Amino acid sequence: MKHIFKDAEEKLKTFAYMVEQSTEGMALADLKGNVIFSNMAWCKMHGYENPEDYSGKSLEIFHNKEQLENDVIPFNKKVKAQGTYSGEVGHITKQGKIFPTLMTTTFLKDSQGNPFALAGIVKDISECIIAEETLRESEQKLFHAVQGNSIPTFIIDTDHIITHWNTACEKLTGFSAAEMVGTKKQWMICYDKERPVLADFIVDGAPGEVIDRYYRRKQYKSILVEGAYESEQFFPNFGEKGKWLFFTAAPLGDANENITGAIETLQDITDRKETEAQLRQAQKM
Repeated sequence: MKHIFKDAEEKLKTFAYMVEQSTEGMALADLKGNVIFSNMAWCKMHGYENPEDYSGKSLEIFHNKEQLENDVIPFNKKVKAQGTYSGEVGHITKQGKIFPTLMTTTFLKDSQGNPFALAGIVKDISECIIAEETLRESEQKLFHAVQGNSIPTFIIDTDHIITHWNTACEKLTGFSAAEMVGTKKQWMICYDKERPVLADFIVDGAPGEVIDRYYRRKQYKSILVEGAYESEQFFPNFGEKGKWLFFTAAPLGDANENITGAIETLQDITDRKETEAQLRQAQKM
């Protein structure tokens, strides 16, 4: 019997250490919403020095009026209906600083299934929100940069799905952004059957010999951009009479130099090629 009690005591100690050393805020409240216990992560997160400063007080002190109305009340309704719920809830520190959280609240029940307390786990997601906003801003800047480019341009992601297709590309190819974005139809620009385009090879990190087989050694590495390729070829399926295109493809990467996609540009050089051909013909006469 002593062995059983000792084992249970050790498990309780381990659990207590886990709760206290957790980086996520944890708290217990009675069914009226008054704080019974919280760990130091919860305490510091809300700008307090000691959990005793708010022990026995309502959980409402961790929210302002707007958060209570817009976040907490709807959240609590879902907890009551489902027994447990996770979602974003705004919190406020003792000093009045507002911060977003991902919160999980669960009814604790006894052996008869009767609820006797509320357990809450809170994670401050301020950095995640900032990162998401920064990412959205970067995506917007990229969109406007591509859209405002007078050179026909499209971008694909690592799944080979088109994410950007600018106005200049619409005019050159005859395919609208609405038709192309979200698809893998980049091959339709120049070919009558599905096959990889230069940007696809860039995304896959394909070796030069593989690219050679598709472009018949008419492509060459860019001297300006690492990992980029350039080529100029005649595409008989482009438009009514075919076109000469000068095209480039370069990798896009993140801060850790991981490839996140590829950008490809297309330029119609048909007039130049025809002029060159006429000059060569004239020189022979």
